[in-house]
Amino acid sequence: MKNLLSSFDDFEGKDIISEIDFQDYCGRYLDLKPFVVAMKEYV
Repeated sequence: MKNLLSSFDDFEGKDIISEIDFQDYCGRYLDLKPFVVAMKEYV
């Protein structure tokens, strides 16, 4: 995802979220992904 976003160089310095928040978001996603996958298999 970061590679895709890096193609928008015109928007450099106009980040919606900080790098720390982005890393936190990615970490939370990775924590929740197995739970969501398991729920999909259960339903």
